[in-house]
Amino acid sequence: MIEAVTPRNEVAGCFVVTAPGLYGYLRVYGEDTTATPRLPGFREGESVRFRVNGQELAVRAPWSGDRDLHRLDLVVE
Repeated sequence: MIEAVTPRNEVAGCFVVTAPGLYGYLRVYGEDTTATPRLPGFREGESVRFRVNGQELAVRAPWSGDRDLHRLDLVVE
């Protein structure tokens, strides 16, 4: 499982890998402060941390609410 983790240690996106090396699209969500209670997620410009099966990776990526696709290759050793 791949998880996208906020600076507040909230999981704001996840993807279950079914074929090694292929992880498809991982949707990463922004925080919704209009909901009660607040829905966890990223704030503009925060760094996305990634965990694979609980192991945190060194790679980081800035989060943007632009709703565009962004390619990122993850390596797990």
